[in-house]
Amino acid sequence: IRLNGTNQFITNTNTNAIPGEFSLSIWIRTTSTQGGYIVGRGNNQISASSSHDRKLLMRNDGRISFGIWNGSINYVNSSASYNDGKWHHIVVLHSNTTGISLI
Repeated sequence: IRLNGTNQFITNTNTNAIPGEFSLSIWIRTTSTQGGYIVGRGNNQISASSSHDRKLLMRNDGRISFGIWNGSINYVNSSASYNDGKWHHIVVLHSNTTGISLI
């Protein structure tokens, strides 16, 4: 799937429970300094969601953040910036034993 990076998105009506242990893998390339969601789960398919979980986003400074809702949102943040125009492979791992890893 190739999206234009501006206003295209994919939705899914599947409301199955999210597994406790999972991995997420995605390739990104951008030079944007406006940040935004890369992928996540929300309660609205076509506009801003009022509820979010398991969300991967890029901050305005190019750092990657991944958040999980456990009564409040808990983030893991990258130390490096990824908005340098190069391709980057981002991997998130979640384990019930070891927690969240952002690779």
